[in-house]
Amino acid sequence: MTFFTLNNFSRDDGGTVRMVGIINALAKNREITLLSNAKNIDRFNPNIKHIYLNYQIYTTQKRYIQSLLSISNPIFYRFIFPNLIQKLSPKLKDFDEIIFFEYIDNSIGFLFKSVGVIDKYINDIHGIAPLEFKYKKNTLLNKTKYILTSKLDEKVFNNAYGFWFVSNSMKNYFIEKYSSISEKEIKIVRDGISEEIYTQKIDKNLKNSLIDRYGLRDKKVILFIGDFKDMGGIIDLIKAYNLLNRDDTKLLLVGDGELYSRALEFERDDIILVGRIEYQYIRTYQDLADVIVCPDREHIYSHLVPHIKYFDSLISGKVVINGAFNSILEINNGLSINFEPSNIKDLSQKINLGLIENKKIKKDIYKKFSYDKSVEGLFC
Repeated sequence: MTFFTLNNFSRDDGGTVRMVGIINALAKNREITLLSNAKNIDRFNPNIKHIYLNYQIYTTQKRYIQSLLSISNPIFYRFIFPNLIQKLSPKLKDFDEIIFFEYIDNSIGFLFKSVGVIDKYINDIHGIAPLEFKYKKNTLLNKTKYILTSKLDEKVFNNAYGFWFVSNSMKNYFIEKYSSISEKEIKIVRDGISEEIYTQKIDKNLKNSLIDRYGLRDKKVILFIGDFKDMGGIIDLIKAYNLLNRDDTKLLLVGDGELYSRALEFERDDIILVGRIEYQYIRTYQDLADVIVCPDREHIYSHLVPHIKYFDSLISGKVVINGAFNSILEINNGLSINFEPSNIKDLSQKINLGLIENKKIKKDIYKKFSYDKSVEGLFC
């Protein structure tokens, strides 16, 4: 199996965790080739054959490529993207079928099929760009981005050979949107608990230093780890925490993003913004917590895509609180306490319930939600 991504894996987020998890799980039983911009491949299974793309691409370039793919006719692509095609064609042309991982990668698959370099591309779909722009602030820029990404998606989906979706809810959403894809090769490859986080050890020295630094001794700790996105619910979590009105708790917020400066406005002795941490220390931070909260707001995207931070939270063994989204209800059998998304009062009550019950998650959770389990569906 051959995979392609322009990602250089220098920044840990949901996308990189998913890619590493899937590739490493498959490499245990399959020959895997990965084409990527990763310079450090230590985190990958050593059996993987890695082809270095050496084609770095930045956010503005991604937007430029995707916008032109959206509005232009494929017959002009060779004239519009001569450098991109010249640089990557030698790396792609020898493979019959390639799985493209991220949103920009999906677009690259469509481009190279359109110009005849590859025959088949399969898209791993774990995000829905048009929905992100549709539900953002109602500005001309966001409306334009929504139109462009929708037009691009229509091209990419209709020309793909097959798809990997993270949930049945997502599969059904896209089949309803693009009826032609129901006849294509479709697999469900759920997000899950990565071996990287499962095998992490608790750094006791770091844990003790964090307890002292943030004054956590003899406190109940409520923890969030993730991106401070608009629909991520970080401000809802802070407001829900304030409704608790308890003097024996502290709220620890780990991460950064578009709402970080807004969250800083609420910082005080018991609301602590840690900033971004390396993925290798997540288990140590989780071990500080009594309750871990995934506070995502009501959004169609969350109903279709279970967030990586939910699976990362489950491995902690701590009480996990998550929105009652369709994508979670598909898999949740008493694993977490669900709250009504975007309902701050209900979120606060469920946090309080979690602090009282302190119900631990079963230790065999990894077997059920590992990426080894996720990739089994590829061979059914």
